[in-house]
Amino acid sequence: MVTGDRTVTPWRGAAGYTGAMRNARILLLVLSVTLLAGCATFRPDPPEVRLADLSIDRIGLFEQRYRLGLRMRNPNDRELDVESLRFDLILAGRAFADGVSTEGFSLPAGGEERVEVVVRSDLGSVLDLLSDWVEGDRALPYRLSGTARLADWGGITVPFSRDGELELPQSGGS
Repeated sequence: MVTGDRTVTPWRGAAGYTGAMRNARILLLVLSVTLLAGCATFRPDPPEVRLADLSIDRIGLFEQRYRLGLRMRNPNDRELDVESLRFDLILAGRAFADGVSTEGFSLPAGGEERVEVVVRSDLGSVLDLLSDWVEGDRALPYRLSGTARLADWGGITVPFSRDGELELPQSGGS
């Protein structure tokens, strides 16, 4: 650039400074994208959850509370620190109960734990279940699904789902 009688060039600092800065920025961008992609691929496998027990906790006219015993297995080679659980229980294809547990626990790598949680249902859900029981159904298909929030993975949530059958006791009239 010429101004009056002298030539002014844009400042570039040391030789190659502008090119080196551009290369450093590109390298930083590539590393950032690689790290983010790597974090997404190292997401842990969700815990395997199955219903181990179901018992009555409290019965009210409009709301019932049950204790669920869950058998949770960690398929990963790293311990999982579960911060909270959110889950739904479907019996015979109908929504039966739901719950949230904020009591944290650890699942050892490749190990399992029995966890007890509380769920709630309403009167309509119980009446539907009783009608199936009286009609002679001895095994109710269930689906237990929800999410586990993992404290040691930055608070991410991983889904879980399990289908099975819940054996009902014989009714007195059979």
